[in-house]
Amino acid sequence: MSVKTSSAPKSTSRQEALRRGESRYLSDKSCPHSHVPCIRYVANSQCVSCELAEKKLKHQINREDPSYRKKVNESSAAYRAKPGIREIRNAKRALYDKEHAGEKQARCVKARVSKRSRTPKWSDLETIKKIYVERKRLCQETSALLHVDHIVPLSGKSVSGLHVSWNLRIIPQTENIRKNNKFDSDNLDMAIDLTAEYYVKGWIPIQT
Repeated sequence: MSVKTSSAPKSTSRQEALRRGESRYLSDKSCPHSHVPCIRYVANSQCVSCELAEKKLKHQINREDPSYRKKVNESSAAYRAKPGIREIRNAKRALYDKEHAGEKQARCVKARVSKRSRTPKWSDLETIKKIYVERKRLCQETSALLHVDHIVPLSGKSVSGLHVSWNLRIIPQTENIRKNNKFDSDNLDMAIDLTAEYYVKGWIPIQT
């Protein structure tokens, strides 16, 4: 399978990009917002930077609108359901990771160090392991993409949580990516509810 990277395009004209089968080309003509050099889409000759900025602004304005969220989710689901899309995305991701191996390794090391530094000695590692095992089981049984999320992020801008069982929950991958390292104080009560749930499931041993 041939996969093209999303780095700077090699073609300097729309016709050349069409011959090469590329989706973007580099134009020496500036766009209305003076992006020079200007990377444009082959399909509509629009400036990539301008179009992405417009989409981002539209998303920020309408993100709380339920009908907008429904439309976006349906569009994303329809795209993912297309034949071969998953294979293409996986191949692109593998190619990107190969070309940016150093950056990926640095991110992984940073994440490991952050998690280790936020794991207290009294943390119940067995319960944490069971949560991750449960996530894997749910992924396999439902084919859903799930993540283990820290309710209070380990490296938040305003607050940093701990890598402990009652700060962990299993949520959809899209929700976790959207949340990133933001903190919502309304979720604090969730930690209490999860602790009770983990006791009921027997994941947290009852001290006698």
